[in-house]
Amino acid sequence: MEDHILRTTILGIISWTTAFHLFRKLLPKRSFEFCNRLVSTVHATLAVALASLSVENWACPVSPLASKSSPSQMQALAVSLSYLIYDLICCQFDKRVSIDNTIHHLVSIVGMAAGLVYRKSASELIAALCMTEISSPFLHLRELLKELGYRDTDLNLAADISFAAIFSFARMVFGPYITWVTVTADNPLIIKAMALGLQLVSAYWFYKIARMKTKSEICLASRIFDQIVFTNGRKLFPKRSFEFCNRLVSTVHATLAVALASLSVENWACPVSPLASKSSPSQMQALAVSLSYLIYDLICCQFDKRVSIDNTIHHLVSIVGMAAGLIYRKCGSEMMAALFITEISSPFLHLREFLKELGYRDTDLNLAADISFAAIFSFARMVFGPYIAWLTLTADNPLIIKAMALGLQLVSAYWFYKIARMVSYKLTKRAASKNLVCARKLS
Repeated sequence: MEDHILRTTILGIISWTTAFHLFRKLLPKRSFEFCNRLVSTVHATLAVALASLSVENWACPVSPLASKSSPSQMQALAVSLSYLIYDLICCQFDKRVSIDNTIHHLVSIVGMAAGLVYRKSASELIAALCMTEISSPFLHLRELLKELGYRDTDLNLAADISFAAIFSFARMVFGPYITWVTVTADNPLIIKAMALGLQLVSAYWFYKIARMKTKSEICLASRIFDQIVFTNGRKLFPKRSFEFCNRLVSTVHATLAVALASLSVENWACPVSPLASKSSPSQMQALAVSLSYLIYDLICCQFDKRVSIDNTIHHLVSIVGMAAGLIYRKCGSEMMAALFITEISSPFLHLREFLKELGYRDTDLNLAADISFAAIFSFARMVFGPYIAWLTLTADNPLIIKAMALGLQLVSAYWFYKIARMVSYKLTKRAASKNLVCARKLS
């Protein structure tokens, strides 16, 4: 390990420790864990920022594989290594020492240290750093809210679901991919082992998150499943609305589209590449399937009671863009990425409406579906969306495809605004309802 990297790591450990003591002084009534989580939140934000800034090629963010690390990548790794060492020590003084968290820290420390010693595999390590830290602020927010007196509130539930959704999406969708490219590339054995170990810890935590539901929620979900599959499934939904049946079709399409888009990726080391290149047969097929669905859905929605102008614009933009891609036989990589990010949140969108029609409006389960959709939509369309739009605009693509990429991102931004208002309204409404119930009980 180079001297300046060693100095950065040591200085980092001192800095994180100092920050913790400052929080303890500034917040004397707060617990040891509370102050440590504040430090962790600062690190998570800084780590994601440094990881993003150190990416050498945004067209292929996890590349070049098994290559020499750049100075900015080394710096980002050193900062996070210093934090992990601090946090590993700090957690031993807490009341509850978590074995799985300790293993996670040790695996991460060994992996990052190996990357700094070998000066290699930084692209993979930076991707892993971003993936592991992107959900951390929501993890800490859950516990901070509990100590601040917001346990068992809608705000805490929103933090729980946001964390669960983002963690699952980051670690169980992108995590295995990053592990795979790390293991299959020409990386040192210790880095491969640590990548696999980190993914195993993530899988274990995903299992624990999945168990966060209460027994009543599980029973409720079972009843809904029974109602959909057995009661209505046998009768082909004769009592369900036009919109309900159309949303079932849309859910099938969303699942199929994500699968086809994933299968059509030519190079998982650079999923959005090559840019502005000739489309492969599998990409053309995926586009054709989704184009056919969008045409069907555009027509179908005109017969529904509520015709949404923004949804119509979204469909028209997507249809024109996909049709142009099929005509030009170009931009398959960009379109597959756009198809993936636009459809990944769709099942949760439709689940919200299914629950309402099935009589579960204004329930915790419906709120969970709302927040899951909001979190995944925001993460996919407002984090990866601008990146894919930027790649499409800056590459040598036909003007009409560039225009449609920009149009799709503008529609996504508008929907993001509507979603933010929806979540805010729902949380406010539920809080007011609970306050009214409490007031009636007191009176």
